[in-house]
Amino acid sequence: MKKAPIIWTNVLVFSLTFLITIISVPLYGYFYGFTMTHIVATVLTLGFAGMSITVGYHRLWAHKTYEAHPILEFILALGGAFALQNSALHWSSDHRIHHKFVDQNDKDPYSAKKDFGLVTSVGCYEITKAKNIATTVIAAIYKKTEL
Repeated sequence: MKKAPIIWTNVLVFSLTFLITIISVPLYGYFYGFTMTHIVATVLTLGFAGMSITVGYHRLWAHKTYEAHPILEFILALGGAFALQNSALHWSSDHRIHHKFVDQNDKDPYSAKKDFGLVTSVGCYEITKAKNIATTVIAAIYKKTEL
């Protein structure tokens, strides 16, 4: 399988965000301190984003474990996007392909046996250009059915 080219814009955005954060957050804390509001907002934000990936992208769309009201779907999609995990459609599609080809490293988009695990650790951040997503996978997600 041909390696996907790197999207340098995404690498730059994530790298700069990390560098700015790792420098500015401690400096802010040193000069101004953190209030309980800061800590609560951080915990709630991280919880919302994380649960949106787990409950929405993973359980609702990738595995169709349950059905949700459209308002809840919207909220979960918003939280998943806030987590910078790409669209629900793309994430769910890659995850379904992962389960289908988990024993075939060349076809599994999250195989830990290629690229020294880089794909599994940061692949979700889309630093490589997306492969062609199978139309059957997309159709199954839209219809909320299995492959």
